Amino acid sequence: MSTIRFKEVQRFNQIWLWGVLILTGIPAHFALVYQVILNNPIGQAPVSDSLCIMFSAFHIVITIFLLIIKLDVEISSRFISYQFFPFHLKRKKYPLGQVHSAFVREYHPIKEMSALGLKLGQNSKAYNIKGYWGVQLEFRGGRQLLLGTQKPEEFDAVLKELHIPEE
Repeated sequence: MSTIRFKEVQRFNQIWLWGVLILTGIPAHFALVYQVILNNPIGQAPVSDSLCIMFSAFHIVITIFLLIIKLDVEISSRFISYQFFPFHLKRKKYPLGQVHSAFVREYHPIKEMSALGLKLGQNSKAYNIKGYWGVQLEFRGGRQLLLGTQKPEEFDAVLKELHIPEE
């Protein structure tokens, strides 16, 4: 059994994101309550009740999704594993012997990945929740994996302890 040397769990807990969700939720849920539940049409040409319900439901689904999504990364003395829940229901696990090189690097999520979250390419994958730091893993056979981290120094120290080459 191998002991865990590094563990990090990231969630979407950025204040600006939750601020946007609250600000967009207020009109959606106000319209639902005022127009649909209290039966008071909003404005001279109100939107349909079903549209009010759809907007409110969509907001609730997005909020729940952002509450449950998480990136969980672990390094043990034998494996590196990660899970980007709910996209991965089981952990993805790679023996350290398959890792050709690994290094901490700064990256730009919008420029490199088009957004926060995940990017899937033919030979490369990237998983990110927040920030500008990640660990670039290059596997034998050419595959690449970028895992976002909020603990770049700690991640790097464990990679060095395990004698994983930088390049």
